[in-house]
This record gives sequence, structure tokens and C-alpha cells, in this order.
Amino acid sequence: MQLPLLSPTTFFLLVINIVYAFFDTFGIVDATTHGGPGQSTTILVYKVYLDGFKALDLGGSAAQSVILMFIVIALTVIQFRYVEKKVQY
Repeated sequence: MQLPLLSPTTFFLLVINIVYAFFDTFGIVDATTHGGPGQSTTILVYKVYLDGFKALDLGGSAAQSVILMFIVIALTVIQFRYVEKKVQY
């Protein structure tokens, strides 16, 4: 069966798509609600943008982006540890 041979590719696509999902939602939030009524649809990526470019709080924006980087790294490590299976050829 070919499925075990596809697991490294599937794992790579899973990691890339989860990271992409963090940043893809920025365009949707910005185009439709601009953070929503009462900031109800503000996500971390959009908050980094608002604080950095609109409010000119560069220090806060940089700190939030570092936290976002740690979240993405943590999700990637979790996926490496628990999702990836070793393939015997």
C-alpha cells in the first residue's frame, strides 16, 4: 500500500497549511470587518498589524509577533513529535 510512503509529504503539507492558516485569516478580517464590532473578530495577526501600523506601538507589536512566532514553533514541534511517523523503506 502506498499510504505509508506518503506520510512525510502529508506531514509537510499539514505543517505548512496550519502555519498558512494563521496568516491567511488576516486578509479576510481586514477586508470584511476590520476587527469586527467591538474588536470581536480581531485575531493575533491583525492585532499585530493594528498596533504596529495604525497605533504606531512598535514595541508592543514586536512583542506580539514574537509570541505569535512561539505559538507557530510550538505547534510545529507538537506536530513533529506526535504526528510524524517514521517510514521504513
